[in-house]
Amino acid sequence: MLIGIAVNNGIVMIAYIQQLRQNGLGIREAALQGAVTRLRPILITTLTTTLALVPMAIGFGEGAEIWAPLGRVVAGGLCVSALFTLFFTPTLYTLLEALRSAPVSIEPVTTEAQATVAD
Repeated sequence: MLIGIAVNNGIVMIAYIQQLRQNGLGIREAALQGAVTRLRPILITTLTTTLALVPMAIGFGEGAEIWAPLGRVVAGGLCVSALFTLFFTPTLYTLLEALRSAPVSIEPVTTEAQATVAD
């Protein structure tokens, strides 16, 4: 459940940023607007799932000592994944797109360079 929600949030974030890029926004503007636009849905999903896990994390009833750690880990993981999705994913997207769109110059090897390599 935790991995599914985290991956889905990331996919939706990247897809929305790419859609904004196709509409003409720059890399940074699209990443910022995408993060701002997706903030509410990601926080709502994280909050509702975390609140649903509170009874399990508190651990009432028989066998609660077995299920309580699982509830705590999933709730904590959702909170961390929401932060990563909102801050790390747009930042990493911006950096990778900037590297990908940077011009790469490959100069042909001249005879002088070949001679120095051979020596």
